Amino acid sequence: MEPRITGRRYEGVAIVAAEGRLGLPELPRLERAVRETRQGLGPRLILDLTRVRVVDSSVLGLLIRLHLQLRSEGGRLILVNPQPTVQRALEVTRLNTVLEVYSTMDQALRAFEEAASQAS
Repeated sequence: MEPRITGRRYEGVAIVAAEGRLGLPELPRLERAVRETRQGLGPRLILDLTRVRVVDSSVLGLLIRLHLQLRSEGGRLILVNPQPTVQRALEVTRLNTVLEVYSTMDQALRAFEEAASQAS
């Protein structure tokens, strides 16, 4: 079964959610979902990993690229609820020390809200 990748917008934040295993075959669909969901929005992106079982190095590379791109645009990437195998991949690569990770969508959205209120 092909993993599901969906995008939505919430108060100026692009949110992309995926399910199943994410690897090189799914990379173009994931990149397209990010690009299409972000279109016309600022540099704020949440990747919901709640239903992602496994990621490979190509997806980890995409996370790094997205993080750097969004930072260069004055924004940020937040990951939500990585499952144990995904969390382990983030820890082994030490990406968990670079990327923002929150347990819930509410926490991630609140992080963007707090940043916006501090900027005002």
